[in-house]
Amino acid sequence: MSRYPLVSIVTLTYRYFDDIDETILSVLNQSYPNIEYIIADDGSENFPYDEIKAFVDNHKKSNIKNFMILHDEINVGTVKNVNRAYSMAAGEYLMPLSGDDMFYDETVVGKIVKIFQKNKCTAVVGGRVVCDGERNPLYFIPHILDEKWGIRYKTAKQQYFAMIEERFYDIASGSVLYLKKSKWERLGRFDEGYRLLEDAPFFEKYLWENKLYIAYGVRAIYYKNTGVSGAKKNPQLIRDAEQYNVVQKKAHIDSFCRWDRRVLAYMDEFVGNTGLMGRLKVYGKYPDVFISRVWYKMKCRIKIRYDKMVIRFCLRHQGGKK
Repeated sequence: MSRYPLVSIVTLTYRYFDDIDETILSVLNQSYPNIEYIIADDGSENFPYDEIKAFVDNHKKSNIKNFMILHDEINVGTVKNVNRAYSMAAGEYLMPLSGDDMFYDETVVGKIVKIFQKNKCTAVVGGRVVCDGERNPLYFIPHILDEKWGIRYKTAKQQYFAMIEERFYDIASGSVLYLKKSKWERLGRFDEGYRLLEDAPFFEKYLWENKLYIAYGVRAIYYKNTGVSGAKKNPQLIRDAEQYNVVQKKAHIDSFCRWDRRVLAYMDEFVGNTGLMGRLKVYGKYPDVFISRVWYKMKCRIKIRYDKMVIRFCLRHQGGKK
């Protein structure tokens, strides 16, 4: 096994290029010595091909072993776009970096590779510093208190049911999902039955049989909360989420315990009742689930407030984002 296997970093873009130089530089500045970099655009009519190519050519170092730009003439959606890029990647490991995100520092790729090699895992999730549109840090994922206390999901099945109950999304995200390419291929790649939603359906397949390695302490990216995944009212993303909730989330429902069935039933009825009286009926029918979810959200708010307090302290005493 090579000490420094090739890592393929893939940046997906669509229409927005205001921060692309920062994203690219965070890749080119990585200290890891064996990187392939792929920028895959999904049919942007304003795609600045020549400018991006010139920028990379002018700033890349010897550790960038291969660079390619993929540009579709038509918009095919996130899932097909990332599948094409990952299929063409030559690296042993696949690392996404969205066109409006950036690596936390120059050591990220090297740290993730060491985790793969040391733990012999096939999927790693890194941490995020969630930022606003001006890249001002807001909070951390996983939260500082989660890193301190440890996250309870020790097995694949515990992780799987946490995801089904929507208690896993503040830990795992496609934006920091790093994969061994051979495992991604064996699982059938990302499901092109969805257009924008690649991570949740893949997590459902992966976690049913495999434990995800959560990289405590490795802050991997500055993550803008203004992208497609943060756009809660994107109609196509809503349709994808509905398809996932109705079909794939229940793929193994025969194996669910009574509690998990109640949680799914609660979520189904909650979505189907938009009025106040309808929601109150759901709360009354599933009081245990309602109380559990309220308590979970309260804990999340406390964790975010603690993160913000730490960030304010660091900015006050260090004068920087990190």
